[in-house]
Amino acid sequence: MLSCWIMTIEASSAGPHRPTWWVRRLTAPNPSLETLAGTNTYLVGGGPDGCVVIDPGPADHGHLDRVRALGARRGGVRLILLTHSHHDHVAGAALLRDRTGARILAFSRERVPEADSLLADQAVISLGDQSLVALHTPGHSADHLCFHLPQRGVLFAGDLVAGTGTVFIAPPDGDLAQYLASLRLVLKLSLRRVFPGHGPTVTHPARLFREYLVHRAEREVQTLAALSRDGGAATMDDLLDLVYKDVEPGRRPLAALQMQALLRKLEEAGQARRERLSDGGECWRRIR
Repeated sequence: MLSCWIMTIEASSAGPHRPTWWVRRLTAPNPSLETLAGTNTYLVGGGPDGCVVIDPGPADHGHLDRVRALGARRGGVRLILLTHSHHDHVAGAALLRDRTGARILAFSRERVPEADSLLADQAVISLGDQSLVALHTPGHSADHLCFHLPQRGVLFAGDLVAGTGTVFIAPPDGDLAQYLASLRLVLKLSLRRVFPGHGPTVTHPARLFREYLVHRAEREVQTLAALSRDGGAATMDDLLDLVYKDVEPGRRPLAALQMQALLRKLEEAGQARRERLSDGGECWRRIR
């Protein structure tokens, strides 16, 4: 189990009951190719009003017991905030609610039936004299939220970015055009640190966001160039061989998901179209 202090923040309010603010990360024991070392759960705030938990993670009883115990030391868990509805972030939410009595807040009850209340874009969650602002940042999933602590230049990013590598955009729920727009949105924020859903803390947020945007732009250029070869059409295998030629065989299915997301974006932009082949397969053709 990875458990570490991230930072300590002293609230600016005066008086004998001035709370101490901090962020604590617990990484759930669900490592995988997609989750890296595991899903990061964050406890934010503390004092008389308690703390909030962002993404309780999987339904792992040991992990949730640790979250509950740490929350109890910070005045109790008051709210459970969900960045999005993917299983590795939300499966433990109802179990943590049972342990703490905290309410679950999410963007969509359709996606998260166990949610007690919904969070719209720009919704504000009070943390004493500071606040978290919910930002709707679709792309990785349609219901994705980030949580911005503007007073401290902090963003809890869910799966918008990862501390190591990139994130997966898997259609039909994942939408690359929306994802790029969400990256541009958070790039405008004044941020000192980003706490991602997977991987270590990001200490140079703007640089990482720009690297993500450049990486996706390069893949688009490579894909359009591949569609310009051999008469302007290519199958999925052709595209993966050309654009993801250095990807390990075990990662090829994940690369195919990224290519599907990019081809969908090109189709919607009128730059490519899908065509059926005589053998029942399909290819994509560039539209000039």
